[in-house]
Amino acid sequence: MEKCMSNWKYVIKQYRKEQNHFLEAIFTQSNGYLGMRGYHEEGIPGHDGIPAVPSAEKIESNPEQFIAGYFDKSPLTGNSMVNIPTLKLLYIYLNGEKLDLSAGKVSSYSRTLDMSCALSERSFIWTSPKGNKTFVSFTSFLSYPRRHVYLTSITIKPVNWSGEAILADTFDSTGLSQKQTHYGIVSHGDFDNGHFCEIRTNTSRLRAVMAAAYDIPGAFKHETSKSELQDKKAVKKIIMTASKGKICEIRRYLSICTDFDNDAGKTEIRKRAFNQLSSAKKTGWKNLLAEQRKKWAELWEMADVKIGGDPERSFKLRFYIFQLLQAYRPGDSRLSIGAKFLSGEHYSGHYFWDTENFIFPFYMSTMPEAAENLVAYRVNALPGAMRKAKKKKFKGAFYPWEASPIDDDENCPEWWHDKGMAEPVCIPCGNIEVHINSAVANAAMQYMSFTGRKNPDRIGMFRMLVEIARFWVSRGMWDKGRFSIRNVIGPDEYHEYVDDNAYTNHTARHNIRAALEIASDNKIARKFGVTAREIELWKKVHGSMELCYDREKKILAQYDKFLSLREIDFSQYEPAKPLFRQILPEELAKLQVAKQADVLAIFLMLPFSYDYSLMQRCWNYYERRTIHDSNLSAGSHAVVANLLGRKKEALKYFDKVLNLDIGNESYNVNEGLHAANAGNAWNSTITGFAGIRHDENFLYCCPQLPGHWRSLEFKMFYRGRKIECTITQKKISFACGKGVPIKVVIEGKLAKVDGKERKIAVSRIPCGVVFDLDGVLVDSAICHYHAWKAIADELKIKFDEKKNDLLRGVSRRESLMIMIEGQIKLTEQQIEHYMHRKNELYKKLVDESGENLLLPGVKPFLTILKMAGIRLAVASSSKNTPSLLRQAGLNEFYFDSIADGNDIKNSKPHPEVFLLAAKKMGVNPSKCIAVEDAPAGVEAGRRAGMMTFGVGHADLGKCDFRRESIEKTSPEELFSLLAKL
Repeated sequence: MEKCMSNWKYVIKQYRKEQNHFLEAIFTQSNGYLGMRGYHEEGIPGHDGIPAVPSAEKIESNPEQFIAGYFDKSPLTGNSMVNIPTLKLLYIYLNGEKLDLSAGKVSSYSRTLDMSCALSERSFIWTSPKGNKTFVSFTSFLSYPRRHVYLTSITIKPVNWSGEAILADTFDSTGLSQKQTHYGIVSHGDFDNGHFCEIRTNTSRLRAVMAAAYDIPGAFKHETSKSELQDKKAVKKIIMTASKGKICEIRRYLSICTDFDNDAGKTEIRKRAFNQLSSAKKTGWKNLLAEQRKKWAELWEMADVKIGGDPERSFKLRFYIFQLLQAYRPGDSRLSIGAKFLSGEHYSGHYFWDTENFIFPFYMSTMPEAAENLVAYRVNALPGAMRKAKKKKFKGAFYPWEASPIDDDENCPEWWHDKGMAEPVCIPCGNIEVHINSAVANAAMQYMSFTGRKNPDRIGMFRMLVEIARFWVSRGMWDKGRFSIRNVIGPDEYHEYVDDNAYTNHTARHNIRAALEIASDNKIARKFGVTAREIELWKKVHGSMELCYDREKKILAQYDKFLSLREIDFSQYEPAKPLFRQILPEELAKLQVAKQADVLAIFLMLPFSYDYSLMQRCWNYYERRTIHDSNLSAGSHAVVANLLGRKKEALKYFDKVLNLDIGNESYNVNEGLHAANAGNAWNSTITGFAGIRHDENFLYCCPQLPGHWRSLEFKMFYRGRKIECTITQKKISFACGKGVPIKVVIEGKLAKVDGKERKIAVSRIPCGVVFDLDGVLVDSAICHYHAWKAIADELKIKFDEKKNDLLRGVSRRESLMIMIEGQIKLTEQQIEHYMHRKNELYKKLVDESGENLLLPGVKPFLTILKMAGIRLAVASSSKNTPSLLRQAGLNEFYFDSIADGNDIKNSKPHPEVFLLAAKKMGVNPSKCIAVEDAPAGVEAGRRAGMMTFGVGHADLGKCDFRRESIEKTSPEELFSLLAKL
């Protein structure tokens, strides 16, 4: 398929019948209310009607259209999104021959999706089997400002013939939803110069009225027939006299309204549809298109993301943002977003955890009103979640794994029995994929933190979080003092009925912590009936949750038995085919393979909660064991890879995301677009490459731009302030609109922005923090003291803790000389002997101490500095630095460089070790902070040209900044210091 990707337009230049099904999804038109697949207006090539039973293997088209919230009940699939009658089917007959692109010849073909205004155009010259040539074009758009209105312009120009041209405008109701009929036509008839069709669903009893009318400019002769009902099809014909070389143009206006519409008011549904149609027709094509362009310009003004230097990836990203803008509109909290948007019936249009985990961040940042509606949808569904929990004999709220808009019940069937199946199959997801609760809770927490909005439903969110915490506490059990959550499915659905899934347990613990914070307000606690006893139980569960840490591998175990399963050899399987189609489920469950990110997804949700080395080790273990058989997976890996500074891997997974739908890499795009993947395209860019993250205190920007990207530009709302972000390889700028004061940390440098309009510009010259080791990050002082004390005892000289304090920050030789000064003299040979002897004693004591050497608060502090984009180094005079870091668990991933006594000739207070550390991590010493606990070290840092940061109680002389310890140092203080460099 020849295709052209311009800046805003997806263009197809060659017609290929085999691509029709795929392109129906790609060219889906939607406005958040109505969605229509991009099927051909003139009908399915090679077919006289539409398929009765959609089947991706047997047909070349799914001519489907859906209305958000228009659902009916189904005995098989719960509530199903209804595939309503065709809204744009216009059979065309040219001089007695039906226009059919599978017959005759197609030339001069062009198909374009203009994403700047959601305008679709298709044109071609069709040479019929009898040799008649006709130029035909269709131009259409689904109005965003007028959500009930759809417009199509049809142009017919005979090239070598004259005769009759007929358009049969057809509302065809023979299409099914999930292989079932969900509605019937209750009336049809003529309206204006067009017609209408009214339907009603079988069980939910929702009506919908669709009406079409025409504007036929020009003087060519035409007439219209009366509306007829033919085999469940409401048909209106326009018969025109076409002349060789003359243009026949028809502008078709369509409106649709339903009983479910939140703007229904008291006006009768048919009248509403007619009013919408009449108003649109009166406004006219030109003005409606102008409205459309204006509204889409407003949407893009906030949502567009520009990648400078990478036009192909920039276009692909824009395609997915376009789908997100089409998919959902603010204003109706009864609705959420289905797994296929409104582009296909797969999953029955149900709402999954996909929305909160992967799609929600886009709306939270670019369209806060929409994000508020999405959270409100879950708040409104709390009664159903509480009923489900009670039904399953738990407390609190247990949200549906599959939800729908017409009730708040579980829509995931417990059993599936279709034609041809010997016996029903158990579907456990609705009962044991309990991490849906984590997604719902986290979206509410993220919304409140990121937007800072004090909306009226904040209390509703609080109650939801409290009820989710109650569920977790009732869902788990105690086992040998640990709180265990058993019999679940985590994000990796290849392993079912497992105990202590890490993602489930860690996110549940996070939910409980949020509930504890809420209940700390006595007034709110009383309002929700939270007792002191219940709070104590929550604290106990939070502190005793099984966290699945494997001490041998120093990683999180995906679940209790995962690490004991057999390894998998991926080379034995076809990479383009999902594993579940190659291995039986019971065999898959025995292998160390994940369908999608599971443990790594924890870090996607809670990036500030884990130490950096743990995240890196988990990446190394699980990334190569993940098969990515879910469209949710690549995006998660792209974000986490950037979080961990793995640029090459991040770009690899970003490309997987970008190509999933556009490149049909999943081979099932014909079923509908992958909504979560569209969200992940944005997440991978903004959370990933731009490094935008946040916690309760700061908005962080820590970019990881690929080397060939010149720039990355985007906008977002943060705590009510519009921020325009521009990131280049050399500079980062934030243009902040008016609003509440905020704190922004840009690559480790703090900017405090007051409520006025402000522009922040930060040069991307790297900054770093260089730590002394002993007494700052670890405390092996007691090991040093006991080792020197043993030497003193051997030498029979006096040595106490006061003298030991004089040895801080100086070399082993100098320490020995200070210790024996005024007491005894040693030969050079004896000096070497006792230096070696002391070191051996010291190393033995260090080995026995292990991670107990680590000072409190060090790992969280280092992690947040890494996450903020600060380069870190160790500068120690000790030759034992490598072993000391290893024993303390700091040898991996934290530090960009290490300089120690093995690398230098001069000990502190000489600046050599600090200068070397800065050079190795690629930072100018003047852009570094030296963190020290000894006077010699402070002086060495000062001589190196670094800002000095003293910790501890010793007299350190003149320091630029002092704190008692790393534990007593807030990251904000360090960010403020770096901003001064």
